Amino acid sequence: MFESCLRNQENDNPVCKGGVSYSERETLGQSSGTLLTIAVDESGSNKKIMARQFQNSRAVNNMLLFTPPTFHKGKEPYISFSAYDPATGRRKRKKYMLTRFAPGRERDFAAAQITANIYNRLIQGWNPWTENDNIRGHVPITDVLDRYEKYINQMERKGSLKHKTWLDYSSRLRILKYYMETNRIDITYCYQLNITFFVDFLDYVLLDRDDTARTRNNHRTWLSTLCTWLVQHSYMAANPIANIPMLREDEKFRQPLSPTDLHLLKAHLERTNKHYLLAVYFMYYTAIRPSELVHLRIRDIDVKSQTIYVYGAHSKNRRGEPVILNDRILRLMIELETFSHHGGCFIFGPGFMPGEQQGYAAMFRNEWFRLRERLGFPKSYQFYSLKDSGLRDLVKAEGAQAARDQARHRDVSTTNKYLQGRDKVLNEGTKHFEGEL
Repeated sequence: MFESCLRNQENDNPVCKGGVSYSERETLGQSSGTLLTIAVDESGSNKKIMARQFQNSRAVNNMLLFTPPTFHKGKEPYISFSAYDPATGRRKRKKYMLTRFAPGRERDFAAAQITANIYNRLIQGWNPWTENDNIRGHVPITDVLDRYEKYINQMERKGSLKHKTWLDYSSRLRILKYYMETNRIDITYCYQLNITFFVDFLDYVLLDRDDTARTRNNHRTWLSTLCTWLVQHSYMAANPIANIPMLREDEKFRQPLSPTDLHLLKAHLERTNKHYLLAVYFMYYTAIRPSELVHLRIRDIDVKSQTIYVYGAHSKNRRGEPVILNDRILRLMIELETFSHHGGCFIFGPGFMPGEQQGYAAMFRNEWFRLRERLGFPKSYQFYSLKDSGLRDLVKAEGAQAARDQARHRDVSTTNKYLQGRDKVLNEGTKHFEGEL
């Protein structure tokens, strides 16, 4: 090879003395962390190595992700190597002390084993600066959040995630991204997501946004769902939200209507809007949620058993169940000639009237706002307050179990959440409990 290169000298080919041309060979200087270009000068009289040093930039570090581990002997023997830290964009040195091993054969054997193990792990992608058990810890957090957004979008399209839940998750995700952008949070990769980051975000929700403790707790619940997804997809090793406690919440702002106000509401709607009165009846007597009401069709009603079936695809708990219809609901439906429409019609279409076009959940709340202002009701009276009022009155009339079944709750404790103060259901068995004292 040497001779052929020398023969080509006259043809202005690159000088190849020593078998190396300027354009043929580049090496990485491991000691200095710089890129060295090795070449021979054009005179060919002396072999010279020309080196160009590039600044220690992110590009160079990406080319050299680590240096091999080296055993250093002495009074304090150790193994050292450097590995790329995604957080800083540079390689950082790592040391493992070997003083716990006896000098001589034992220490040399341990050094050889540890050196080989470190090298093999580095080759396989291990990084000492990220979570040891987290092979995806170096993925940019912005990319991961985008993937999570695509995931919940797909789940909503396939029906695995309710539309209302999707709206809630999407809103909280936007708030998290806005927090990271506007506050210049110095977090780039998944392994940097820790309890400190999430506590700071929840403080931002509570203090900077001036939201309530309940809203902050709702964000915490969503963060736990997000981190569970991150753990399942190997972006995190464990869910840190479990170590963040809930805050104590104030009494629920929403209040049930008093009997006097219920009578006033009924009298007003009987004069002005009986179709909306039917929606009020449904909320009060059946405890069916607005997001479920808009999916009810006339054919879902069994007049003989006096029930209406709520399908699992539209219910909050994903379980299809029949719900009892009160006499007043059926009488008002007959008066409004609801059953004169074919079975495929929605019970609550636009304007709260039966029709082939489906209504939307927010229309119940929007009409309630206008009605509340006309009647001078307090803001603590919300459309959902009708459900609280109905369950309260049903407990008094028929007992806690009847209210639990009508509300499709699994336990009376869930029903109790809709009751307040003296209306809460107590265990009667406690009165007659015989203890050991």
